[in-house]
Amino acid sequence: MPKKLRLRRKYLAEFNRCVGDNIARVIRALRRLGYEVERVPQLTALRIKPPAGGTFDDLKGDLRPLLQPRRGSLIISSTSGRSWSCSMRGNRPGDFVRIL
Repeated sequence: MPKKLRLRRKYLAEFNRCVGDNIARVIRALRRLGYEVERVPQLTALRIKPPAGGTFDDLKGDLRPLLQPRRGSLIISSTSGRSWSCSMRGNRPGDFVRIL
């Protein structure tokens, strides 16, 4: 019986107020962690592919410190069609909230 291949999802992340207001710094940090990262024409958006065996929880944990405290936010979309928002403001700072 052939072995099932597990497809790795790809994500599109749009940053607002990343660490140091420097998207190149975010790219370097994610690449150091083993992610495949590609800059898209929108200046603050990235296409991200997690390393083999990486989970969405790992991705969330790796993206959270790349946002400015009290000001940063991001919206992330998956190839599955789901989207999440994360803001460092409000009553749930750093939580990823699913967007319907």
